[in-house]
Amino acid sequence: MAILMWVGCSPNGNETAGHYEILTFQLHPQFQPEQFLSVNKEVESFLKSQQGFLSRSIGQINDSVWVDILGWRSKMDFEKAFENSSSDKAIMEMSKMINETSYQILSFEPILHTN
Repeated sequence: MAILMWVGCSPNGNETAGHYEILTFQLHPQFQPEQFLSVNKEVESFLKSQQGFLSRSIGQINDSVWVDILGWRSKMDFEKAFENSSSDKAIMEMSKMINETSYQILSFEPILHTN
């Protein structure tokens, strides 16, 4: 397995996440990685405006599988942002590119953190 590309954003680099969301997924075949990454620049604006958002990294595990890792101050902050995301145009555009049957989601609060 090789990471082919990695894009990250972090508005609050000093704060430790109390909640993580890790998603793996595949794009629908009609979408190119460049299109997906372009839309995600707009998604970053939405995320950075959400209370408790700490960081996000997107990468490709292989030619077809992507990983998206989001760090939040708390699970409550994530849940509120998730509610808000349903009306965000960039989130809706990004979601259309993802094959929803390929989603795998891990959601957890860390019990050990090392810098």
